[in-house]
Amino acid sequence: MKPRRVYSAAGLVIVVFMGCLGYPGPVFAAERFTLTTLVASNEGSEFDLVNDAYRDQIIRLFSYTAYKQMNQEAVSLDPGIAREIPLHGGYTLYLKLISASNHQDRVHALIKKDDLEYVDTVLAVEKPGVVFLGGPKVSEGDLIIVLEMGF
Repeated sequence: MKPRRVYSAAGLVIVVFMGCLGYPGPVFAAERFTLTTLVASNEGSEFDLVNDAYRDQIIRLFSYTAYKQMNQEAVSLDPGIAREIPLHGGYTLYLKLISASNHQDRVHALIKKDDLEYVDTVLAVEKPGVVFLGGPKVSEGDLIIVLEMGF
């Protein structure tokens, strides 16, 4: 074998061996997000948000006539650890930070209620940036989740 191939093969063996031992891979720090929960409906025409910075984007993305903010909170996500967040209507949002870089975070988002999954997706959130996630129905309309990063 040529020396270059020996080093490549040795590197591959080390990576596979470390994976078998449960080495978590690259380590990155916790990330902070702002999570806002809205209920959207076609009943009325009010736009009731504490911060309506994304009003135009929400109106373009979702075809509702009324939006009401239900909750807003800062959320810290540790790498690889799912965070459980109760949502309006008895739903639960699970967020898990998959990867982080200077420009973008990847977050696994899962919405469940009574052991049924309603949304299961991976979000790429730019820094700074925002992601809008249309969720399941509640008694007053439909849930919309706004995940803000780096503001």
